[in-house]
Amino acid sequence: MPDTFEMLIAALCLISGIPIALGFPTVNSVTSLLPVWLIRCWGADLALAGLLILIGLIAGRAAKTVNRRMFMIQIEQAGLTMLGTGSAVLMMSIMTIGGWRAALPVGTYLALTLSCYFRTIEISDVKRGIERSRRRDAVE
Repeated sequence: MPDTFEMLIAALCLISGIPIALGFPTVNSVTSLLPVWLIRCWGADLALAGLLILIGLIAGRAAKTVNRRMFMIQIEQAGLTMLGTGSAVLMMSIMTIGGWRAALPVGTYLALTLSCYFRTIEISDVKRGIERSRRRDAVE
């Protein structure tokens, strides 16, 4: 079973990112302080990152071969890296424009950024473990 938390976050990113990327109005929030081009880029990043994470999670769990599973893990990791990087850029933009008044959204995006990066580290550990296992099996 895929990680439910990660799947829900990825689905939220995909669902919320598409309308933001297409320029549909958003609820007034900290995004009202930012330039339109940055918000659209953030929306595109959310949607694409969410899609990649979902593909990696779902297709990876259904993979029949180790090579296919490794490829899907890399897709998931790419989505997490995109989401973490996009979150960091948005966080710094909000912090620059909003200052200390934006502490809550900055903290939220910081938590999302760190969660993504820590998960990519975990995935790297899994990939190394699979590679070690494959080398060990090849020797035997």
